[in-house]
This record gives sequence, structure tokens and C-alpha cells, in this order.
Amino acid sequence: MVDSRTTYTKHIISGIRWANNEIKDMRKLYIVKNMSSEETARHLNEKYWKGENVRTWRAIEHKARTSGMKKREHSKYAYGRITPVHNKIWQLYKNNVKLDEISKLCSIPLGTVKSAIHYMKNCTMMNQVKLIDSKLSKDEIADVKTKQELINNIQDLERQLTRAKATTSVIVDAISTVVKDLPPIKVPTFIIKKGMHKPETAMLELGDIHVGEKVLKQDVANVAEYDFDKFIKRMEILRDGIIECIDIQRSKIPIDTLDINMLGDIVTGEDIYLGQNRNIDMELTKQTFEGAHALSELLLSPMCAYFKKVRVRAVWGNHGRGWGRPGQVHPRTNFDYIVYRFLNEQYKNQSNIEFYIAECPLMLYILPEAPKYTHLISHGDEVGRWMSIPFYGIQRDMGRYVQLFNTNIHYWHMGHHHSAAKIDMPYGEQIVNGTFVEGTELSVLKMKTKSRPKQLLYGFNNSRGITWRYDIQLSPMVNMVQDSDGIFTPTFKRK
Repeated sequence: MVDSRTTYTKHIISGIRWANNEIKDMRKLYIVKNMSSEETARHLNEKYWKGENVRTWRAIEHKARTSGMKKREHSKYAYGRITPVHNKIWQLYKNNVKLDEISKLCSIPLGTVKSAIHYMKNCTMMNQVKLIDSKLSKDEIADVKTKQELINNIQDLERQLTRAKATTSVIVDAISTVVKDLPPIKVPTFIIKKGMHKPETAMLELGDIHVGEKVLKQDVANVAEYDFDKFIKRMEILRDGIIECIDIQRSKIPIDTLDINMLGDIVTGEDIYLGQNRNIDMELTKQTFEGAHALSELLLSPMCAYFKKVRVRAVWGNHGRGWGRPGQVHPRTNFDYIVYRFLNEQYKNQSNIEFYIAECPLMLYILPEAPKYTHLISHGDEVGRWMSIPFYGIQRDMGRYVQLFNTNIHYWHMGHHHSAAKIDMPYGEQIVNGTFVEGTELSVLKMKTKSRPKQLLYGFNNSRGITWRYDIQLSPMVNMVQDSDGIFTPTFKRK
């Protein structure tokens, strides 16, 4: 029969061991592994109390205080503790980043990096840190590689700069040694020529006036506007611009002759495309006579008074066609041609103006003052376009004209495309004139573009060809204006 005292003693001893083991586990979890009081209580309840909530976080903290367990702050190398910075060090190390580059990327000393890696290797082997081998994400790896590449590039650039400075220093020293032995440079005295230079001829490109064209702002998103009043105002600006530019040039160059290349589309027509009659503000006959009168009063007569000689060379455009489809009527059934003939009759008694009106859609000529250069004028509608760009068509047709006339063409003057341009050639230029019309429904709504209204004026002599040039702007740039609702374009609103 077992002594009851012995059994009681065994129970007492077993209970003490149980309590001591629980305290040891609590110390290991709460102090050594630095778990929170809640986590420590959960682990002890699972191990010693079958998951029942016997130990609470308050009991753990109370036991720690009464038992002298002090929860201390761990240093960056505390047992089983890894800070985010050192975890990043380990991840970089696992991704084969060099130690010195890890030091630069993390902004910590190299010795600290080596110590951290050594310590974390030991922690990993002892399974005291579970997340330390986690892989970097793709974005983090890309960021690390980018920083690493930048550091490498900076180092390479510094090395290249050092070598370049050394090379430059050697070259500069060598040049300095050679230059010292060279004789001094004697600068000649430059004689400034006083007085006037050789006489020149002024040449004006005039075309794509489109008398009778009507462009309403609301039809073209408020970016352009044109009518007969705008035409008159721009003619006045052109006249004043010519006089101002010639005055500047006449201060050093005698300019007594003005050559005008009339390039067609003087009138805008009324049956050129379907629905054109809603985009005109006067019928074709009125366009003809009003346009001729404005040219006479605002341009030709003032130029006759300003120059000793005015020569007009004229070709017609596609908008002057009276009616029918292209090719349906005779080519000279063209109201541009009628305007030219009308002006010729009007000035038949004016001795200092001459008219040369083409009987076909183009004219080949030379200036008497500059016989070295051959000029071709045409409206330009015969040139094909590719992707709305006439450049390749101009280049192709230029070669064909040279073969057709069996002569070099140094200057080809044209209009039609409404955007001024200059294309250089080895022996001359291809010149595209501007327009009076800023934009139309076709250019704005279909081609998504408009033109700055301008006409071209330049000087010409036999020695150098074109010597100076001006783009005479006929209208200021239009700035979009918002209404009270912040809308820039025309919009219907309920009132």
C-alpha cells in the first residue's frame, strides 16, 4: 500500500516542475524571442492548458514583473531580431549584389554590412529567422539593378572624365608648344564700301486671294474667318508691307522694278465643289469685277507710283474655272484669265506697267536684268500630293519640266497649297506662296490645319539670284477665347 504522503509529495514535485517549465517557456517566448504578451499567453495555453484561456496577457506581464523578467530593447544584432534595413541587406546579398554596392545602396558602412550578413547567416542556420530568405519582388529587383547600374555608370563616367582630362591636357600642351613658334597673324584692314550696291529687282508672289470666299467662324471652330471685307483689309496690309520692306532695302540698294508673279485663284468661283455656293458672299461675275477693281486701286496703282517699272506675269488657277468639271470646258474659260485681261485693258495707257498673261496654265521666262536664271510659274494644282504633302510631287514634276523644256529651271513659283514653303535645289529654289485665306472647312475640319495668311516678297539680281526675302504677314495669329462657360468652340446653349 502506497503511502499517501509519498503520493502527495510526488504530486507536489510534479506541479513544481510543471510550473517551472511553464515559467521557462514564458521566459523564452516573452523575453528571448521577444514575443508580445498576447502571443506568449496563446502559446502557453496551447501547450499547458489544452487551449483554454487560462493565461492572459495581464497574467504574463504580472508574472514577468514578479519574477524579475525585464523585457529589454534589443539592439540591431539582438538574438533572433532582424531590423527591416538588415533584412534588406540580406535580400540584396541573396540576389548577388556586391558588398560595397550594398553599402552604397543602404547608406551604411561596409563593416556593418559584413557583420550583419555574418550574424544573419548564423540566425538562418539556427532557424531563428524564418522570413530572412524571402525573395525580392520583380519591381524591387529592377529597382536594385537600376541603382546598381547607375552607380556603375557614374564610376565609369568618372574614370572616362579623368582620362579625357588627361588627354585634353596633353593636347593643349602640345598645341601651346606649336603655337608659340608660329608667326603672329596680321589682320588686314577691311574697307567698308560706302554708297549704293548694284541695282536689284523686287519680286512679289501674289496668289490664292479667293475674292468672294466666305468663311464663318462658327463653321470652322472659331479658328478662322474670311470675307470680302477681310480681303480688302489684307490687301491694304500687303500694300503697306511692300512699301515698308522696299524702303528698308532702298537705303542701300537701288530698286526701281517690281515683278509680280500672279499665281491664280484670284477669284474663288462658285461651282468648284459641291455646296460651294453657301461658302461665297458674291456671285462669280461680281467676284471678277470687284477683285479686279481692288487689285487696281489697292496694289497696282500704288506700285506704279512707287516703282519706275512694274511687270505682271500671270497664270490662272483652278478656282477661276467658270463652270463644269475639270477638263469639261476650254482652259481659258477661266475668270482669273478674265481678271488679267481686264487689268491689261485698264492700264493700256499706263507706260510703266506691263502685262504678260499666259495662254496656257504655265509660263517659262527669264528676267532681262538677270538672264542667268530661268523662272517657271504655275498655279500648282497640277502637282500630286502624298499624305497631304506636295513635296514629292514637286520634286518629280520639276524633273519632268526640265526634260520637257530641255533647259534648267532655277526657280519654280507656285501657289495653290496655301502654306508658304521654300525647297532648296543645287541651282535654285522651288517656291510655294501663301494665301489670303486663313482656313476653310476643308483645311480645318478635314485636314486639321490652317495657314498663316502671307505673301512673299524678295530681291533678285543676276549675280546671286535671290538676295533677300520677306514674308509679309497679312493677319495676326488668332488666339482662342473661352466664353463664360469655359468653352472655346461654337456651341448651342439653352437660353
